[in-house]
Amino acid sequence: MDVHDVSTDQQFFPHLQRQKQTLENAKKRDGEIPTDRKSTQHLITATMLSHLASSMSTMDMRHSLHSSFVPPPYLPSTTFLAQLQPIYIRELQLGVHHRGRYLLVRVLTIPTRMTAIMVIVEDEKGDGSTLQLYQQPNENIRPTASVVTRGDVFLLKDPFFKIMSDGNYGLRVDHVSDLIRITRHGTYRELMPKFWKGPKSYKSADDWKLQGNDEVGREEYWSAIESYSTALELSTDDEEKQIIRLNRALAHLRNGDFDAALKDTKGLDLLARTKEKALYRMGQAYYQLEDYSSSKAAMQALCDQFPGHQGGTPELARSTLRIAEETTAKIDFKRIYKKISKLRPPHLDHATFTGPIVVKESPGRGQGLFTIREVKAGELLLFEKAFAHCYAAPPEENDNGASKTSILINIHTNQMTMGTQSDLITTIVQKLYKNPSLVPKFQELYHGSYQPADATVCDDKPVVDTFLIERIVSHNVFGCPTLSTYNSLKPLLETGKAEQDIVNHSTGIWLKASKINHSCMSNCHRSFIGDFQIVRATCNIPADTEIHFCYRTPTGDFTEMKKELRTWGFECKCGICEESRTAPKSLLKKRKDSSMNLKRIVANVKAIDLQRLERQLKVYESTFTKSATAAPRIHIFNIYIQLARFWGQAQMPKESVAMALKGLECLGFVIHGAQLPATAGKPFHIEKWGHFQDNVDQAFVFLRDAYAVFAPQLVEKADECAKLAYSMSVGEDVTFDTVYKRGQKV
Repeated sequence: MDVHDVSTDQQFFPHLQRQKQTLENAKKRDGEIPTDRKSTQHLITATMLSHLASSMSTMDMRHSLHSSFVPPPYLPSTTFLAQLQPIYIRELQLGVHHRGRYLLVRVLTIPTRMTAIMVIVEDEKGDGSTLQLYQQPNENIRPTASVVTRGDVFLLKDPFFKIMSDGNYGLRVDHVSDLIRITRHGTYRELMPKFWKGPKSYKSADDWKLQGNDEVGREEYWSAIESYSTALELSTDDEEKQIIRLNRALAHLRNGDFDAALKDTKGLDLLARTKEKALYRMGQAYYQLEDYSSSKAAMQALCDQFPGHQGGTPELARSTLRIAEETTAKIDFKRIYKKISKLRPPHLDHATFTGPIVVKESPGRGQGLFTIREVKAGELLLFEKAFAHCYAAPPEENDNGASKTSILINIHTNQMTMGTQSDLITTIVQKLYKNPSLVPKFQELYHGSYQPADATVCDDKPVVDTFLIERIVSHNVFGCPTLSTYNSLKPLLETGKAEQDIVNHSTGIWLKASKINHSCMSNCHRSFIGDFQIVRATCNIPADTEIHFCYRTPTGDFTEMKKELRTWGFECKCGICEESRTAPKSLLKKRKDSSMNLKRIVANVKAIDLQRLERQLKVYESTFTKSATAAPRIHIFNIYIQLARFWGQAQMPKESVAMALKGLECLGFVIHGAQLPATAGKPFHIEKWGHFQDNVDQAFVFLRDAYAVFAPQLVEKADECAKLAYSMSVGEDVTFDTVYKRGQKV
């Protein structure tokens, strides 16, 4: 939703076609054991030369294009390691997932990263291959050189051997749970060949603990976790083990492994010093998992038992505040704006507020959100923190003005999107792998016909299905601006453009908002501030009514909308689409011709033939078989707004008011007592809020400004409606007075 879809862009379409052709050519050799594999030394030399060429390149790296291709989906391994049989590189077949087998490899080169991390590896028999590792931590989270280092030994479950894009052969790992690091002191060490183990280590448990402490100091938390784990295996002292577990809990916290941090902190109550820190770190882990009640309980126990702890009181206050935010709609947007101007990425520390809505089954549409009581227009339904959010920084926020364009290409669905969608998939893969307790809620989201693996745990490790995550993201992702403030609407005012494309390169997943189903005739509207999505009602909604918003901008054409919504596998049956579906073809042709004429007339905003425009608007409206309340005329609203602006600037308020009201009427609004001249005893009253679009607030502002001279008794009501519509559009009304100062022409 609102992502930058370039599926039909001729600039990028060749990428899709080339990848399709490459895949088709490769499939012809599926099952073949290649006899022309390069020697291990040849692979190493070629990699070193490539490194050298890259380091000497004089290319301008300030602007880069990264293409990520979604390969044919396959399931992660769910077979216990004890049941797998070994295989070697010389036995691997092209295009085959060698189910029930495992391959041991040792890394021979330093890693490089484009979309995947790439290294040269060898197996026990000395045969070499390129190894591509996907969905590994992003560089800004963990340096590539720490993910894979020369000499590392890995076990690949169900190894996949393929023809790579350069024509050479290589191993590819898409599921992070299919890759197991084997260390001399870790689990499965008995599988490592003796000649790969190196000299024996004589470090004690205390030595490993101190090494872990040093690694934490260097912020190498992933290494510290391994060091502490080795220390635990070697230690025989219960007191020492508690301290090591406590230290490892800190490393897990800093590494984002909140589930593991909780596991390490539980039961550490034998020693006062370990219990104090255990409660503190337990509370922090719960907080990061957004379990604020458990976090508060841990921090309360900390404050009660150890009142001198410096961090306990502020953390208790923070958890308490989050709990309050979960149950109240009082959000300090002014304070949030101050925070977000300094936050990069713009991730806010607030809790999700869920208003008068509940998840229920929607007939024929899976799950949906329904009101639990009557809701008023403008009421806050949801203020939700993203499950995952990837920020696309503009060039001015990067060093040397560098910019990165990323395209995710799915050759099976013929979809291409520009933005951070590929990074978002990786972010979610890593989050779920580190915190499997979050998997059930995420996997509730719609994922089409994709059938995921049955098991979610294997050998006490989480099984994370990358392709399930990709399918969920493709169906539920939101493109989002950092702020849905008036800046996004301002170009319309300044240029008079009737339409404005929504292009967002930042992306996110919101678990509750994703359950809102589509309707072109929506009854709520979404907006964004940082990594929060705001959903407000755009009309009065009865109790036990499903809420909807638009997945795609309504086209007013049933056939076009059917194509737009094919990703989700349903047809919209709203009033707009049904009117288009049932209207006579001759009438639809007349409407299309009239629409083209309107576009030509308004193309030159400085020299519009007003009489011709108004005549053509009447022709366009005459092509509808249903009333505007049943089938809003969504495409001509902005034209009426332009006319309202024109008449307002011409000091003809009666005409300006008439056009603004006509625009609202074409959206299905039913308004009484709003025309000029005002009629005594007939107050301004909205009987029915119509279909909501951005710029509805402008229509009410035109009314307000015209009333200021000719019907001052109506000004406050019009201003109230404008402010309410503004909050629907951008999520809040605290910036309304700054944007629409009284007396300032729009």
